[in-house]
Amino acid sequence: MSVRPDGFMRSASETLRGEIAALGAWLREAAWPTWLRLGTDHEAGGFHEWLHEGACGAAYRRLRVAARQTIAFSDAHRAGVPGAAEAVALGIDYIERYAALPEGGYASRLSLDHRRLAAPIDTYDQAFVLLAFASATACLPREAMRARARALLGWMDQALAHPEGGYREGLPDTLPRRQNPHMHLLEALQAAAAAFGDELFRDRARMLMTLCLERMIDPETGALPEYFHPGWIPVREEGRFVVEPGHPCEWVWLMHEQAVLGLDDLRLAAASARLMVFVDRAARSPGGGLANLVGSDGTIVDGGSRLWQQAERLKAELLRADPDPARQIEAAQQLRRRLRADGTWDERLTESGAPVAEPAPASSLYHVSSAIVLAERKDVLF
Repeated sequence: MSVRPDGFMRSASETLRGEIAALGAWLREAAWPTWLRLGTDHEAGGFHEWLHEGACGAAYRRLRVAARQTIAFSDAHRAGVPGAAEAVALGIDYIERYAALPEGGYASRLSLDHRRLAAPIDTYDQAFVLLAFASATACLPREAMRARARALLGWMDQALAHPEGGYREGLPDTLPRRQNPHMHLLEALQAAAAAFGDELFRDRARMLMTLCLERMIDPETGALPEYFHPGWIPVREEGRFVVEPGHPCEWVWLMHEQAVLGLDDLRLAAASARLMVFVDRAARSPGGGLANLVGSDGTIVDGGSRLWQQAERLKAELLRADPDPARQIEAAQQLRRRLRADGTWDERLTESGAPVAEPAPASSLYHVSSAIVLAERKDVLF
């Protein structure tokens, strides 16, 4: 293995510090204030679905946006951003007041006047509500959030637990099964374990990580299928399954957090390394950054690139077992090139790397906030 000279390493470290500092300044000075001011419905409650040139819209409200904005503004409150604590309280109030269902769980979609709209109960959305409860302890009473988190997980265990492991897609249950809701539920359980200390959350986190290691990651390629038939058999077309490259990057981060919580598994390091080998080999968009969708055989299925995948790649590059300054810098730059001075972003780039003209979805603030907050943690970089 070649060894880079000390001068290169110092220069790379300074460049990376500069990129992270620029991302942090944008988040605190532009993104959080913009979405607090324009993306929050201070009069009616809840959060707008998107922003575009100062306008906000959509004729409905999604539960996942309410939960994700609550999570992002919990980070903003920890960073001392004015008004963030009020937005967190608004988010939790909106979820509980309007989305809570009498039988348990939370409605996935609501009208602007807070009526529940016909839509399946999605396990993916429930995961973000659980994460919102854990995150909101930044500024709301811990015991109140703990009671809500335990009640939600208890309902999920009763209504959504799947006999083949993990949880159903929602109510009504559907096929194919997805790794994605399980990934975000693991994220929520880790956060709840850290916030509340309950063995219940630690137990379920162990269960989901074991499910990933034993049933989700393909032993042949080291890749992570998006979709599964019953029995956790990957859905294949023409012999291959599809992968959204940002998802293995998220799992690398979650494997790191699992170890931080003391829920280590001797298989985590090897699985994390294999996931990143696949990302390194197969996941690049021709226009830069991670591609939207690739095949398990390494082919590009959708060569465009979305913002959230770049945010998750940055986390993985900072936490992987074989960190490389050049890869870290490139990941930070790929994220930063998509950010606008007004606190919004280019959500999608085409395969050629050109921005797609469209509103900035509120749901992406959670990804960007999470990545930048992690990047600024001293135990990650230094």
